Amino acid sequence: MYYLLTASSGFLLALAFTLLLVYPVQAAGLSPFQPVAVGTVLEITCFLGEIPTGAVEAWIADEVGEREVQHVLLRGQRLALITSIIGTLAAGALGMLAPGLPGVTRSLSRPRSHP
Repeated sequence: MYYLLTASSGFLLALAFTLLLVYPVQAAGLSPFQPVAVGTVLEITCFLGEIPTGAVEAWIADEVGEREVQHVLLRGQRLALITSIIGTLAAGALGMLAPGLPGVTRSLSRPRSHP
């Protein structure tokens, strides 16, 4: 379960954050600096909100034992790095093939007003 969570979060976060940088520059006409500034503030906020508590490590230690914790965490980190590279490449391909896709998905998720 830990590997699935690690792999999926690595892929989806890389996909989302890369597309969030591509969309404003191409579709909204922002300068390249503006999305980077917003991303920096977002990352700082995430870092402060996710100060390590040790809960994941304690959960894994209960499951596999203290001797195997470091190996499991290392494998999980490798998996997250590999899937984040794949997610970044997928986002780049989506950004080139369908630059308006974030706008389409956003408009589909908005509630429609009926006259």
